[in-house]
Amino acid sequence: SDPPRGLADLIARRLDGLRPDARRALQALAVLGDELDETLLGRAATISEGLESAVGLLERRGMVEHARGTLSTSHPLLREVVQAGTPAAVRRELHARALALSDERAAPLEARALHAYHAQDSFRALLLLEQVAEHALVRGDTASEVLALRRGLETARQEIARGELDDPLSAVLIFGRKLGAALTRAGSFADAEGVLREALDVAGPSGADRARVLGALAHVARGRQRSTDALDYMDQAIQAARESGAHDLVLAFTDTRRVWAS
Repeated sequence: SDPPRGLADLIARRLDGLRPDARRALQALAVLGDELDETLLGRAATISEGLESAVGLLERRGMVEHARGTLSTSHPLLREVVQAGTPAAVRRELHARALALSDERAAPLEARALHAYHAQDSFRALLLLEQVAEHALVRGDTASEVLALRRGLETARQEIARGELDDPLSAVLIFGRKLGAALTRAGSFADAEGVLREALDVAGPSGADRARVLGALAHVARGRQRSTDALDYMDQAIQAARESGAHDLVLAFTDTRRVWAS
């Protein structure tokens, strides 16, 4: 028949013609990443017999490359099309298996966080994403920090409906405040203000958390060159910190306000 005009559509048409075990192996490889040991691929794809035949078919079709004892997809676009065409439930299960394998292999923190996020393992995802963001902050990688915190905030929001976490609103508050601060450092002031206002609603009428969010909003206002609003937010932050007994915050905010007002 006439081939589709788009390259991605053409790749998807070719994928539709694969037999089930080969398709399952390719989906697992797309999730786990390139330069993967064939044994790990068999465990992730749950193919105990016939893996060699499935991989051989994928090699003949030009979809998989075999080099130095490892397997890789032949092109990044192929991997993206495979991931996009994998059913959500299957993709979630594959990421759950990939997370277990990543723990065994002591895979990098970022890889484990990614698998936990897509596996919808909320508790581990939030824990790992927060660590990823902290490491990114230390090395000055603001883009990676923002991405990790966005995923953490999205996971926390979803948990309000799912109910798998004991206190999802606390997670929304923590990730919202940290994301707002990261966006401020990145210069995305409008986005930061929206995230922080959501966090302020969650923080409640008093407490140290409210003081921290107000302090973050003060930095956003200053970044947008709204000096009066910045000082007003900082005054509110100082008051909230004083009422909550957070003396370290009172001192820090007071020093900041003094510098801004001078």
